[in-house]
Amino acid sequence: MYVYIRRFLGFFFHIHLKLKKKILELMGVKIGKDTIIYTSIFNFDTFFPHLIEIGSYSVISKKTLLISHDYSKNFPSEGLSTMTRGTIHIGDHTFIGIGCIILPGVTIGTNVIVGAGSVVTKSIPDNMVAAGNPASIICTLEQYMERGSQREDIYDNTYTPARR
Repeated sequence: MYVYIRRFLGFFFHIHLKLKKKILELMGVKIGKDTIIYTSIFNFDTFFPHLIEIGSYSVISKKTLLISHDYSKNFPSEGLSTMTRGTIHIGDHTFIGIGCIILPGVTIGTNVIVGAGSVVTKSIPDNMVAAGNPASIICTLEQYMERGSQREDIYDNTYTPARR
């Protein structure tokens, strides 16, 4: 019974994801093929959504903010009359962790993982793992994958409920 309920709810969840992607595209965000966006459409810059481009096969996790403008750089001298704008480009096969903030003028390369809660202020090259505030490169994607396989070996499933 649980399986059928889960499938039923999953069907509507996937429709919700597709609808969200269509709304963002209508707003002007460029989104590649098979990209999954879990964050709210309200977390995308509403002033300049056309400056945001996301590649194919990428994932944008929940509570991630994408901001393509900035008043703060000009505020002390010019007030709110001018602002800085910058494009945000996220490459293919990229994973953005939960609660990240991506600021204007940033390019996140292809095959990149950005850790949860990171504030991306500078561009990240291809095949890297970055995290922190401000986000900095931790290691290459290859090194991360090697470490991941080591973590799987020591995983203790003592407290994991058995599947029936």
